[in-house]
Amino acid sequence: KLGMAREIKSEADRAIALDPRNARAYHVRALWNREIATLSFLERSAAGLFGGVPKGATLANAASDLEKAVALQPNYVNHHYELGRTYAVLHRTADARREFETGISLPPVSSALDSKIQDRAREALAKLPKSK
Repeated sequence: KLGMAREIKSEADRAIALDPRNARAYHVRALWNREIATLSFLERSAAGLFGGVPKGATLANAASDLEKAVALQPNYVNHHYELGRTYAVLHRTADARREFETGISLPPVSSALDSKIQDRAREALAKLPKSK
């Protein structure tokens, strides 16, 4: 993860600078934020071998970038799934539920992987705490 982390972030930032309507670049940067922000203690400790943990990654940035991706490409199933996962990590259960349900309800035509992603969304939805 960490070996390429800075390059992935740099390329996502560059893609967004070149085309601010590139939804998938926001998606990539969001996943970068979430992955770095949720590194375990062991992973953070080992990061010294790769120049340390990159600075600035937050779950709030991940959510914001995925929200932008959804706004730009609302029928892309994976944006909704990943936003739901991010909301779940943030304990925003109602928002996570909404995004999983939206992704499941979309026709599986935005990617060849849509059906598999929708199955993952169903599994994630079933694991969310029940609403009060």
